[in-house]
Amino acid sequence: MKKAIFKLNGGQGALLCSQCHVIITTGRYFTDKQWLAAKGEIKLPPQFCDRCTSNHLYKKLEDKVYKYPTKSKYGFHNDELETLLKDYPDINMDKFNEAMMGNTCMIDEGGVIMYHCDIFVALKCGIENRELTIEEWD
Repeated sequence: MKKAIFKLNGGQGALLCSQCHVIITTGRYFTDKQWLAAKGEIKLPPQFCDRCTSNHLYKKLEDKVYKYPTKSKYGFHNDELETLLKDYPDINMDKFNEAMMGNTCMIDEGGVIMYHCDIFVALKCGIENRELTIEEWD
């Protein structure tokens, strides 16, 4: 089992990100649980910095979108998208729909197909309650 990473930092303990090893916090600011784990009295699960937490969450989201069992290998039909969105009840649908506006799509015998990449980006916008960035614009 992976666990939190503690190191000495100038004579003071440091809790490191389990992914990138950046210092998350130092002994001066440890919680009681962190102190117990640093001393080896309890096990603390892996800890992550904000950047790695975000990357980890979005990797899970990306996997879900790209590995979703769609009827078409090219992307989502509307009914599949509606089913996927049920997993995100707190999403800002206005931001999601704005991100989907004007995307390139294709049509097959089952109807309109929305590409995986567009669904992924729109989900990020809806979850983060934001508009597309210039880099994301299609």
